Amino acid sequence: MKDLFELYKIKDVDFIFDGYSIISNSNFSIAVPKDCPERLQKRLGAAIQSYFGGFKSIDYVLKMYGHLWDVSDYESKVDKKLILLDKKVHFILNSAKDIYMSVYNKRSNLKNLPDKIGLVAAGLSLMRLISSFKASSFLIEKGYNFEAMCINKLILEQIAWAYKVHRIENDNVFKIKPPSSITSLRNSLYPNAGKVYGFFNKHAHMEPTVLHQVLNFDGEEMKVILLRKDISLITGYYLMILADIYGICMEYVYKDFFSEFDFLKHNSKGGYTPKKSRKSAKLLKKAMQDVVNLFNVIEMDKIFQKV
Repeated sequence: MKDLFELYKIKDVDFIFDGYSIISNSNFSIAVPKDCPERLQKRLGAAIQSYFGGFKSIDYVLKMYGHLWDVSDYESKVDKKLILLDKKVHFILNSAKDIYMSVYNKRSNLKNLPDKIGLVAAGLSLMRLISSFKASSFLIEKGYNFEAMCINKLILEQIAWAYKVHRIENDNVFKIKPPSSITSLRNSLYPNAGKVYGFFNKHAHMEPTVLHQVLNFDGEEMKVILLRKDISLITGYYLMILADIYGICMEYVYKDFFSEFDFLKHNSKGGYTPKKSRKSAKLLKKAMQDVVNLFNVIEMDKIFQKV
């Protein structure tokens, strides 16, 4: 009976489960955060064992067999600064999600839009970007920032392309290239688009000036850094910037159909400009303060995964 209620740890897991411990028996496995309290891990293990053992009471299984489970090995002694860093990264990623989903849902509620090729193409591009935002968030949370930068670059190119083509009503839509659209976005709607794009390009192409972010010299030995959680704070902040640009562009593309604006305002020339008081701008200011406060105090050697 003792063997039937054994719990063990799975060591070789996919990178998707970085930051988690895997509690398993011969039938079922669950992933829990590495800083999950030992008592909670035992309760979760008891739930698994009571189900597969045919017991109605989880407490009974915990009382009878809980002493056999050594889960102290699961609980990681995570540095408090790293826990704080993770919380800040999550705040930034959740803020970005709130921004892009709010305008995505707003656009989803529009009905009976005109069947014009430029508007349709722009809409398809902008609506599909939700998948790219989610993919980038996943990579940022795991610390794979250079990979996230590649997706961020794609997001900005697609936003710029949608902005440039949305009023075109013929096949010229297909002649416009996304990278060449950045200039139009910079000149007409978002002045810092060029600087943001340059930042993504530098990292996506691994220019020599950023190689120090993936290399660590330990005496005479050089090691490659696979992930950096500290840089996730920076990359997450830039994802928030993209969410802000996304909201501004979405409202501009559909300005003739929205009755209210969260990102734009009328200007003196009869056009539209971004609101300085928009919620996303306030969130960006708070996120920047987190970056400034935390970036230089994290102990670097504890957040590098080396090979």
